Amino acid sequence: MLNIAKKDNLKIEGEVINILEFVPSQNYSIIILDRLLHMFKSDKIRKMF
Repeated sequence: MLNIAKKDNLKIEGEVINILEFVPSQNYSIIILDRLLHMFKSDKIRKMF
């Protein structure tokens, strides 16, 4: 994703994070979460989102 964005001169930042511990350090226009909910084993955690 980042390589393609760079070739197209797009300002995109990517991070791999633990969503349960993530506290944004800045304001974002958009946050995309990929492959998230199905990876949680606990229904209680899934319902948080």
